Amino acid sequence: MANTNAKFGLRPIGRLGSSYNSTGTTEYDLLTGTTGSIYTGDPVKMVSTGGIAVAAAGDVLLGVFQGCRYTNASGEVIYSPYWTTLTASSDAVAFVVDDPDATFEVQS
Repeated sequence: MANTNAKFGLRPIGRLGSSYNSTGTTEYDLLTGTTGSIYTGDPVKMVSTGGIAVAAAGDVLLGVFQGCRYTNASGEVIYSPYWTTLTASSDAVAFVVDDPDATFEVQS
């Protein structure tokens, strides 16, 4: 069977060293009106307003986006693998792998 060549972002696969792999995930604020959508596997950076955004070449990398949690207008708690520009919520948090010893695989 042939390999499937399909793009995906950075995927955490382990950790350097011999300690326990907890994936090093931390919660960060997601701000309503964030420019650009963020998807699982996207490298992210910290922005001056206190939230996160997709990192570009030359930016200081905070970590890799792994999804988010927010409350929608109906009061439901939503867990999502992406955050779109049009999403509005005052309690949104992003799950970011920010362990400096994390290792990743990537296909682009």
